[in-house]
Amino acid sequence: MQKTLQIDRQNHARVKYLLSLRGATFSDVAQSLSLTVSSVCSASLGRHRSAKVEQEISKRTGVPVSELWPGRTSKFPREAAE
Repeated sequence: MQKTLQIDRQNHARVKYLLSLRGATFSDVAQSLSLTVSSVCSASLGRHRSAKVEQEISKRTGVPVSELWPGRTSKFPREAAE
């Protein structure tokens, strides 16, 4: 059975703010990954997990994935090794 992720609008706003401090947007992240903005926002909100979205946002903000989304357990092997 798949665990349901919790939507966190407050943290989503924080991630958006951290991106803006670096002159980036969710649209920039989506474009760099050839995804829709909706997909990137869904991952940021916690509707689903996406290693490539989480890692791209982490790279653009300079903040580790574990700090961007505290409380999320690592489901991605590469993320756990970082």
